[in-house]
Formats: sequence, structure tokens, C-alpha cells
Amino acid sequence: AMGFSGMLIRPLVGVWLDGGNRVRMAKIGAIGTTIAFLGYALDLGPWPMLVFRLLHGLTMGMFTTALLSVVGASVPPSRRGD
Repeated sequence: AMGFSGMLIRPLVGVWLDGGNRVRMAKIGAIGTTIAFLGYALDLGPWPMLVFRLLHGLTMGMFTTALLSVVGASVPPSRRGD
């Protein structure tokens, strides 16, 4: 569930990042990942755990894609590809 949801969200996040909200998207992903970790600690059973796994996959996909975009945008054009 986590891997599948993360794989599905990445193309959408890429389109959203073209709008210029890279740091905001990274923050949302980090906050969502934290919420998923806290949900794991509650140990509410298999179905709520599935919801937290889906949330974790979505937000990790958002965070990693946005963070790599932030890093890529901060590299000077002359140094890209080194």
C-alpha cells in the first residue's frame, strides 16, 4: 500500500511543483509523514494501519519529490550535471 500510493502520487506532485510551491510541498510531506509515524504508534488494528500506510506513501512521495526539486533548483546552472 505504501509503495503503490507513493508511486501514484509522484507524477501529480511533479505537475504541482511546476507551479513553484516546492518548499511548501516538502513541508506538507514532512508533516504528513510525521502524522503517519504517530498513527503507527497508536496500534489501532489492521484497517487503520492501512490508512496510515497509504498516508505515509503519499506524503513520502510528496516529500522526496519536492525535496529533490528544491535541491535541483538551488544548484547553479553551470554546475548541473557534474
